[in-house]
Amino acid sequence: MAPLNWKIMRATVNKTDGEYSAHSLRTQCEVIRDVMLAANECDTRLTLAELRSLTRYGEASISAQLRHLRNDGSTLDKRIRLRDKGIGIDGRGDWTWEYQLPASPKNPGHASQADGVKD
Repeated sequence: MAPLNWKIMRATVNKTDGEYSAHSLRTQCEVIRDVMLAANECDTRLTLAELRSLTRYGEASISAQLRHLRNDGSTLDKRIRLRDKGIGIDGRGDWTWEYQLPASPKNPGHASQADGVKD
């Protein structure tokens, strides 16, 4: 096996315009933040299931990223979405949580002060 030529390898992964670069990909947290801010522009609150269908991330990952946003200082509103009586389609009862990330100076990205979740 021939030795690796590092100059050639670096040249193949260096990004030029229009080419793929892993460094330019957005994180899950950034994607979820952007989806939440876009939903806020439509005055819409989203459940974990709705975020899952929009982003294709798992609900546990979405929940962790929402917690990460909150801990980084974003204001995250959380409330119960009421349903008709009976057990929901996911078997969790007749209510579920819905979330909203209001647009504010603290929510354009990651801020420094933590506000916590508002119920």
